[in-house]
Amino acid sequence: MSHSWLFDTSAPASAATTLSIQRRSDEIAAEMFARAEKRRLAFADLRSEFASPADRIGAWERLHGLRLPSDSSHAVLLSVAQSTGLTLDQIRDEQGRRNERSAPRAPSTSVYG
Repeated sequence: MSHSWLFDTSAPASAATTLSIQRRSDEIAAEMFARAEKRRLAFADLRSEFASPADRIGAWERLHGLRLPSDSSHAVLLSVAQSTGLTLDQIRDEQGRRNERSAPRAPSTSVYG
């Protein structure tokens, strides 16, 4: 039994097949456009003068899928500063705020026990 008809490219495609292929092609193009637009907006958020340093660093984290390191001498900080338009001092200030929030709190010593 021969299945050569499966690979016969000379047979005309049906209108339904052509429409289905066109629809899928349009879906892929729309998905690609949406991803490109999302990335463009993420880059815009990185340097927005209207965003706080915390927001700009958050945009950098989302864009790269990384967290800002807690080490104030980490080598990536220079790259974060260049990408966000922030100074190293601004980035280290945000690190300090984050480190304060995540530091374990000492148990309170109260007169009432």
